[in-house]
Amino acid sequence: MFVKEIKIKSYDVDKNNNAKISSIMKYFQQIARENLDQFGMTYDYLREHNIVFVLTKYKFKFHKNLHCDEKFIFKTSPCDIHGVSFIRDFIVEDSNGNLCCESSSSWVIIDFEKRSILRPNRLPLPITADSKLVDFLPDRISTNVREGILPCYNTTVTYSQLDANNHLNNCNYADIMTDGIYALKNEVPFIRELDMSFDHEAAVGSELGVVYDFGNDECIISCYNKTSGLSCFTARIVY
Repeated sequence: MFVKEIKIKSYDVDKNNNAKISSIMKYFQQIARENLDQFGMTYDYLREHNIVFVLTKYKFKFHKNLHCDEKFIFKTSPCDIHGVSFIRDFIVEDSNGNLCCESSSSWVIIDFEKRSILRPNRLPLPITADSKLVDFLPDRISTNVREGILPCYNTTVTYSQLDANNHLNNCNYADIMTDGIYALKNEVPFIRELDMSFDHEAAVGSELGVVYDFGNDECIISCYNKTSGLSCFTARIVY
């Protein structure tokens, strides 16, 4: 298990001084990367072997907001391999040991040039599995949400949203998702649970349509790439 104390930065919070979901995802991404470094698999080392990790599924349970300038204990554990997927858990605790956020994620390794999924045994070095930190696994979200019937938010992928894998970083999908909620509802309520399934990558200049099916206490979301005609992600949030 990898443990790191992190102070929430001023540029990672929303107008209510609460850490954005995308910011929490970025902190998770960073500690996962630093944990891989401990196994000798730095990003540069994997790229030399034409391999990168990409995120496919995420499940979050939020118990309290993380506020600016407060310090929290972030923990992550690579805990299992299911088929081609590497399962990695995360938890966040406050200074008193109270659980603030828990998450489970699914990752695959891909051939960077061909953009094709590789078997886990293609990793050049082993990852030592640790115990699970949460009692759930990420779920795949399927939906028939379509534009034309339900509210839709449109946006375009910009250069600043790209990462070292030359595609829209998954963390930015959380911003796109909440931007659409705010644009359509003029508020973003406290999200208690979030499931996200990532389908296809999006490149700079891609036009995205995000469709929302709002319910009383949950919302089903579908983001599709109008440029490629492919689904980017589907999500379910519980208020």
